This record gives sequence, structure tokens and C-alpha cells, in this order.
Amino acid sequence: SKDRSNSLHQRIVPADPPPVAAPPTSFQTGVSAAPERAPPASARLREVSPPMPEPYTGEIDRCRGFLLQRSLVFSSSPQSFQTDSAKISFVVGNLRGRALKWAEARSAQHNLFHRTYDSFVLEFTQTFGYSESPADISRSLLSLKQGNQSVADFAIDFRTLAAASTWNAGALTGAFLQALNEDLKDELALRDEPGSLEELVALAIRIDNRIRDRARAKKEPSFAPRRTDFNPIPANQTGEEPMQIGRTRLPPEERQRRLRSGACLYCGQVGHYVANCLSLLKARARH
Repeated sequence: SKDRSNSLHQRIVPADPPPVAAPPTSFQTGVSAAPERAPPASARLREVSPPMPEPYTGEIDRCRGFLLQRSLVFSSSPQSFQTDSAKISFVVGNLRGRALKWAEARSAQHNLFHRTYDSFVLEFTQTFGYSESPADISRSLLSLKQGNQSVADFAIDFRTLAAASTWNAGALTGAFLQALNEDLKDELALRDEPGSLEELVALAIRIDNRIRDRARAKKEPSFAPRRTDFNPIPANQTGEEPMQIGRTRLPPEERQRRLRSGACLYCGQVGHYVANCLSLLKARARH
């Protein structure tokens, strides 16, 4: 029985392979060994997948951006989207709301998934993606104004329209300058004319930021004393008795008149107070 078990073991478990001789070294052959090749950069870097875009619910202004984000997914994972039907299924799976209702109605009429992806995109954009004509874009550029926006925010809106237009660089530069607020145009008139649209945008943003910083600084509370319509009464103005005839005090009306007019409470003259009154000093010297 022991011999049978050894024989079964030899059939199931293969014998150890013979040792493989090591390749001859450069010392043995006299030939320098080839350097080891480093793995390609694509093998060392991890594949980065784009984030999944948000579902599309049928907004007209999001149609083209939605399709653009899906095309990034297709480009990053070509193995997963080798057919047009796979691409269409992925797009339909990301539809919600009225966009999904359109896909449901469209699939009931015809086979929605057995067609080219380009024809699907064409029908999809005709349904949800309004395309402005060059004339529409030109009118939007001419009517665009900075308003209460900062130049940095306004430049984003302007560049978005400019990218969709057919205007040359000179026309875009003039349109951008005309759309700025008047105070900013006055500041730009004192500077050297920029050589390009990008230089003009950068300069306008810097000036606008400084103007807004100054406006905020002016609104900050000031610690300077407030001016009043009457002269304040100094602390040493009330500590001395008004000038007397004999030992008679001034009437209250006369005292209030001198206080309102800023006159000296001792002699009644303007231009000084009791602390600097020469008449009071002479009176004290006599006593």
C-alpha cells in the first residue's frame, strides 16, 4: 500500500523542474550585460478616471456641457464604450426628468439604441440644445455691460460669449472696453493702451480691484472727532466765574449767549477762553 500511495503522489504532484542555469555573467563571456529596462511611464502611473457628471434633467443651457462631460468618460474608458449602443445606453442612463421622458417616448417609436452615436447626439441637441446664431452672439456681445459686477466676474461672461463668436481680436477688445463702467474707462484713459485683449482684461481687473478696495476703506468708521455746528465748551471754560461788575453775576441769558458764540465767559470777547483771558490774569494780579 505504501508503494501505491507513492505512485499516486508522483502522478498528481509533478516532479520539481530541473534547475535552470543562470545566464553567463559579463565576467564569463567578456561581453557587458545589457542594462535592465525601466517599466514604461504608463505602467508606473495610476489611471485617473474623470468624475461622474451630474444627471441631466433637460435644461437647455446644460445640454452641450452634459454631452462634453460624457465624451470625456468615453475617452478615458474606451474599452467600456467600444460600440455606439454602449455610449447611447450610458447617456440615457444619466437622464432624469423631462429628458428621460423624451428618451422613453423616443424608444417607444423606434429602436433608440441601434443607431450611430453621432445621429443620437444630433437629435439630442436639436431637442435640448438651443444653438445661438452668430447674429445672436453679436447682439449679446454688444449689449453686455459690467454693471455691478467686478471686472473679474464680468470677464468670465465676456470670454464665454467671445469664444462662441466669430469676431476678431480687435473687435473683441473694443467691445470689452465699451462694456466697462465709466469710472473704469476714465482710469484706463490715463494709462498706456494695452497691446491685446488679455492685457486689457488684466489691467482692468487690477484697477477695478483698487477702486473697490478704496470704496470699502471709505465706508469704514472713522475715529476722527465729529464736527458740530457750535463750538464745544472746553473743560476749563466752566471753572471760572464770568467777568463781574462789582460782585454781580452775568444774567443766565448772557452766559448762554457767550457759550453759544464761543466767547470767553470772563470778558465776553471771542478768540480765546478763560484759561487764556488777559483780563482775568490782570484781575488776579491786582488781587
